[in-house]
Amino acid sequence: MPLPSDLQFHLLESWDDAQEMMRWLGERRPVLAVDTETTGFDWWSPTARLRLVQFGDEHQAWAVPFERWAGLVQDVFERVNDPLVFHNAKFDVHWLETFGCKPKRHLIDDTQLMLSLIEPRELTALKSAGKRWVDHQAAAGQDDLKKAFARAKWDWSSVPVELESYWVYAAMDTAITAHLHRLLRPLVDAEARRVYDLELTVMQILLQMERRGCVVDLEYCERQRVAMEQFAQETRAWSEATYGFGPTSSKQVAAQLMMDGVVLRKQTKSGAWSLDEEVLTAIDHPLARAMLDVRKAEKLARSYFGNFSSMCDADGIVHPGVKQCGARTGRMSVTNPALQTLPRGPLVRDAFIPREGHSMLGIDYEQIEARVFTHFAGDTDLAAMFGQGDFFTNMARRIYHDELIEKKDPRRQITKNAVYAKLYGAGVEKFAMTAGVAVADAAEFLSRLDGTFPAMKRFMYSVTDTAKSRAWHEGEGYVVTPMGRREPCDPGHEYKLINALIQGTCADIFKQTMVELDAAGLCEYLIMPVHDELIWDAPTVDVEELKVEASKIMRRDEWLVPLEVDGNIGSSWGALK
Repeated sequence: MPLPSDLQFHLLESWDDAQEMMRWLGERRPVLAVDTETTGFDWWSPTARLRLVQFGDEHQAWAVPFERWAGLVQDVFERVNDPLVFHNAKFDVHWLETFGCKPKRHLIDDTQLMLSLIEPRELTALKSAGKRWVDHQAAAGQDDLKKAFARAKWDWSSVPVELESYWVYAAMDTAITAHLHRLLRPLVDAEARRVYDLELTVMQILLQMERRGCVVDLEYCERQRVAMEQFAQETRAWSEATYGFGPTSSKQVAAQLMMDGVVLRKQTKSGAWSLDEEVLTAIDHPLARAMLDVRKAEKLARSYFGNFSSMCDADGIVHPGVKQCGARTGRMSVTNPALQTLPRGPLVRDAFIPREGHSMLGIDYEQIEARVFTHFAGDTDLAAMFGQGDFFTNMARRIYHDELIEKKDPRRQITKNAVYAKLYGAGVEKFAMTAGVAVADAAEFLSRLDGTFPAMKRFMYSVTDTAKSRAWHEGEGYVVTPMGRREPCDPGHEYKLINALIQGTCADIFKQTMVELDAAGLCEYLIMPVHDELIWDAPTVDVEELKVEASKIMRRDEWLVPLEVDGNIGSSWGALK
């Protein structure tokens, strides 16, 4: 249905306007939608400014220039007791609280979180959702605003707040949000109330975590940046002196490698010889190593050590943003910096250090996906292997009928790759590539795995068969986690739901654990979630006790295979492993 034709937008410009807005705010309404317009994304930046704060419902919306009316906006949040609905509440609350406004957090709803549960395959951006759910013209003002920006060379920090296309665009967001809430909230209550309440509670924890932030060792970053750049420069000079060209000239490097007898087989789409990391790592030649080393060193210098410094606030602290539903399955991801994609090992992670008098604590779930997979498969024989030493070593011994297999045996890695290939719905070819074996050998191994642990295969068939049945009877194949998170699939892709069920369940477990930790008062020093690990920056005098108490809560015994954790304390993030 379209937006109401009598929808009214106002810019607060005078005291008469202020009195009119306050009278309007005093009316009864189901929810009050709130939004902000800012100078960017970095609420912690010393140059950040809150430009507009917008209030709206399904019939009327106000845009308030914050720098002129800051006291009034702060007063609104003190007075209003209506449910407050945001779209991406975490973002707006950070900005509002940074500038002295205190929205009552217990009143908050979030239509973006609702969308992530109701239609996880779709974009959750407000204008996209507005076009789908409210009015196909919901984003119409966006084009006018972009043209105005282009003509006057404005950006979000310089556009005049009095520009009609700007403040109407901003006010429109609250009206769309209010209509979205009316449409989505009944669906959430009927289909996903439990998991939505979980997400709302986790949002509160993430707000505090992001505000606390992580300390960056700026001196260490600068030393490493200089060292990496110097190493890259020296390697380039060596290549020039030895071969007459630099190690990043792919065409010349490929020609030299083939001249020296290296056989290249992989090509890019353009037909050139591919020299990606996989290719270069397999080549025993000094020029291949030089090309790989320069790429890595320059990426370390530019993307990591140089970038961390630019992301810090005035106190040398980064405030990573956590995408609460960063994946369709509900798993979280971290941006600015993207902590989940950092290279493993201490070199880069040593850049993150605790505060003075504090230590880092990391507690990580051990093989949580494999354990949840085993639980769903209901294989007690497989479950017993988790308590008999290394899980994948035990599996390899059973499959190969060789009790002498140890952890470093390559057959263990093949076994591990096979299990995760099943978890992620990978085919034989993909498994063969990751395991480094021939396709025929990969197919034979998977067959042997199924024969040794038939419950795994039965579980996988049950997931896909149920999804196909649901698609036939309900129009869409899907799985539902024990917490109630629903994950649909495209027709013909039912095999992907095996991973969706396991990852979605792991996301629910992780988030529920965070809520239980918070209820026990153990989230005060929490600074980041990375994969299946939580990181604290806690007082050294308390960190051992925190490790013990948090580990007790994180360990979960209600599963067929207990979900075990591993805790480590160190002087940096890199020192935790």
